[in-house]
Amino acid sequence: MQTAILILSSLLSQEIPTEPLGIFSFSGVKIFKYDDRLLFCDTSDNSLVLTTEKGELINQYSERGQGPQALSRPYVLGILEEEIFVCSNEQFILIFDKQLRFLRNGPSLPQEWNRRVFGSSVSLGHGTFITPARKRDTHFFHQIQLKDNQWRLTKSFLPREKGEDLFVTSRHGDHYMIYSSMIYGKDQSYTITLHRLPFNENRGDSMVMALTGDVVRIPVFNTLLDIRGFVSDVCVKPHGGFLVEIGTQSPDTPINSRNLNTIFFRDHFSSQGDFQKREVAGKERLTKILNTTDILVIYDSDQDESYLKPLTNK
Repeated sequence: MQTAILILSSLLSQEIPTEPLGIFSFSGVKIFKYDDRLLFCDTSDNSLVLTTEKGELINQYSERGQGPQALSRPYVLGILEEEIFVCSNEQFILIFDKQLRFLRNGPSLPQEWNRRVFGSSVSLGHGTFITPARKRDTHFFHQIQLKDNQWRLTKSFLPREKGEDLFVTSRHGDHYMIYSSMIYGKDQSYTITLHRLPFNENRGDSMVMALTGDVVRIPVFNTLLDIRGFVSDVCVKPHGGFLVEIGTQSPDTPINSRNLNTIFFRDHFSSQGDFQKREVAGKERLTKILNTTDILVIYDSDQDESYLKPLTNK
């Protein structure tokens, strides 16, 4: 069944229908905003879609495969003044204009970088990007630069302790979040540290906030012993404060599966990182525009259709 998609327009207070694109799995979709447009990068479907804020389709690119102009596990490396840099297959760089028209290939990432850098990157201009590192890397972030048609790793930030089970999971605006995504019944709490650009090389100096939530008081952990949870998403609220979405599920459910066996909760924190309240999320899942502080929610209707709509409770 095709998925009906509604895109939130920040200019209007109602949901706005689009053409039924029918390609999103949402769990693999990253959303960016520029020039009153929304860019969707679907790592699961290997496609890029550009719409207006009203959800009107402008263009899409879905050349799938392993070649230099094809998409395979794509992520947006950065949006420059007039160009969009997309990494595919962990090496190829595809460059598009603001209309999502393919322009050319950039130099491929060095082979030794394979599985070292990945999505949620941010452009600093002049061909320079800050990108999170993989889970087993020596640092949490790298600064890479495209100069003289060649990629260089120019600096690393936030050293990782050996064996540390933490990784950079998401970006929202100029904040990055570091935490261990899985939560178990034996855990007393979860902790998320927030870091904001520009980074200090020292990890402690770079941290601007720590969010700590009580795991014991999550209702399902009180009633079911054989249960696990995961931090589904972390958002910076536009008017101050933070939102943490937590999913709970039985051990036989695939990890991070967004299905009927998963119950979601939403923790609210103040701008100072103080816990405020916890609520059941119902059928709404948080999603966000990565390079802004806009927050959307995915709403799953009873008719098996999914919608994007405004977050009504901020």
